[in-house]
Amino acid sequence: MTRAEQRKEIAKVARFVRAAEREINALEIIPHEPYKFPFDIVGLATLSKAFALANACPKLLRSSQSDKTYALSRSIVECAANLRYLTEKRDTQDARVRKFVNHHKADKSYWAHYCLESYAGRPEEQEMRDYVQ
Repeated sequence: MTRAEQRKEIAKVARFVRAAEREINALEIIPHEPYKFPFDIVGLATLSKAFALANACPKLLRSSQSDKTYALSRSIVECAANLRYLTEKRDTQDARVRKFVNHHKADKSYWAHYCLESYAGRPEEQEMRDYVQ
């Protein structure tokens, strides 16, 4: 494939992503109370992340950064898999979302603990503590 053909294909992908994002934005989804309806926040945050990643991919491709684009595309697939897991069964959706959020919190706590441990006694420690708070 020539460079000109690649640019055309990249432009098609960028247009598709923009069109999909416009369609979602046109729905004007307003999340409900997060404690009552946790999926609203988690689902919209995941969708937002997927679009941010998808918008970055054509830019990286234009800069001949296909390896980085591949990594981002894998993250988009992960977002899709997470959404599929959360929405697979309507009757267990809230329980799955709460479990997903609790896992995320535990994961962040785990890494925060080890970051604080590795920066103990260093000037960056307080900055890390502030960030964790």
